[in-house]
Amino acid sequence: MVFREEHSVPGTFHFHIAVSLHLKMRFASVAQTLRARHGLRAHFSKSHAEFWSACRYGAFSTGKKRSCALDSEPLAYEGANKVPQEDVVAWLYEHSQEPWSAQATDGRCRWCMSCICCIR
Repeated sequence: MVFREEHSVPGTFHFHIAVSLHLKMRFASVAQTLRARHGLRAHFSKSHAEFWSACRYGAFSTGKKRSCALDSEPLAYEGANKVPQEDVVAWLYEHSQEPWSAQATDGRCRWCMSCICCIR
């Protein structure tokens, strides 16, 4: 998932990228490569241990994040395939739900790691 989020200063924004990985990895080299090749500053946060939490962070308003600051056209990908824009809302709703049973939890990847990458 790729979300554009506005700052409190009008007209300024940054991007959040929710990633679900099947292997553990270190992000320092990714951040260094983004900076060297594209001039992008990236901050990786492990505060979202599961993909649903990272999706929910980008898709829903909170007490601090107003609904008008949410991205009206987030981008979603299944692997390397882009989810059609008309299907993104349903896809996002499905992927931002916390598993509520052991069976639902087992149906998801047990070894996944999720992160939020903030690019300014």
